[in-house]
Amino acid sequence: MFDTGGFTRWLPSSASQDEKFEGKTKYDINSPTRTSLNKAYETAYGGDYHEGNVVADELVIQGHCVPEFIFVEMARIAGSVDKREGYDGVFGMKRPKKTHMAWEFFNTTLIDYLVSADIVQDGRFTFRFCGQPGVRGVSWFERGDLVFGGIMADHHHMPIVYLPVFESKLWTIYADSISYGNIILCAPCRIAVDTGSPVTYAPTRSSQILLKNSVIEEYANGILHVEPRNLPYVREITVTLRSQIFTLPPAELLRYKSEVHVYGIQLEPDVRKKEWIFGISFLRRFLTIFDQQNNQMGFASVKC
Repeated sequence: MFDTGGFTRWLPSSASQDEKFEGKTKYDINSPTRTSLNKAYETAYGGDYHEGNVVADELVIQGHCVPEFIFVEMARIAGSVDKREGYDGVFGMKRPKKTHMAWEFFNTTLIDYLVSADIVQDGRFTFRFCGQPGVRGVSWFERGDLVFGGIMADHHHMPIVYLPVFESKLWTIYADSISYGNIILCAPCRIAVDTGSPVTYAPTRSSQILLKNSVIEEYANGILHVEPRNLPYVREITVTLRSQIFTLPPAELLRYKSEVHVYGIQLEPDVRKKEWIFGISFLRRFLTIFDQQNNQMGFASVKC
């Protein structure tokens, strides 16, 4: 999984006996080009703690070779793991803070490696998510594209709106506003764009406004849903970026699973957080452009 919400790059180790890696393709520790950096590494995803070792090896992507690519061979996971998504490992797509211990290993991003190896010419990459929600299990999309080094004209409608990345923090931007129907949920709104998150999380204040002024209700554990009788009364979400309005229709924000109409926004569990997290439930309506070399992000209506 390519994750713009994180920076850790990892694959399960072939030396691991952890049953949580069962069925996953593992990195071969006997690779002849492997180099150990002799560093232990720990990270957390929610309540799951991952432990492993930092190594460097050749990365082959679309037939192109990246030498001395640094990642973690994971040995153990402590906690529960969602096995419904079919990825083997995670490649984070942002930089850690310079004060973070991971800076030593991950200050060079994947796109940096690709540019340095002359595989692409500039530090841009785009995500596109297509298809209906709920068709592929609990996913909000069926298929997608990750393009390095440019923008595919047939992946989007014009115009493209560019926004500076907030305080050089990859990948966080400010929107003019987010509204539900004619109800403003926030203005302005700080947004972290996270391709590793299936769902979109709203901070506490925006969530309270949404629940008070809509037919949307909390189902359980922060998950929001709509009762069948109230489906006709769900309103669109509008996201305004530099005066350009992007509309997310009600039908595109609902996923039917196990007799529940799940809504595309979930309650942020950390009440201290003030920013939105745009996950795939929202991002599927955009072509998202991550322009690392110019420290900005671009948004356009997706074309599938």
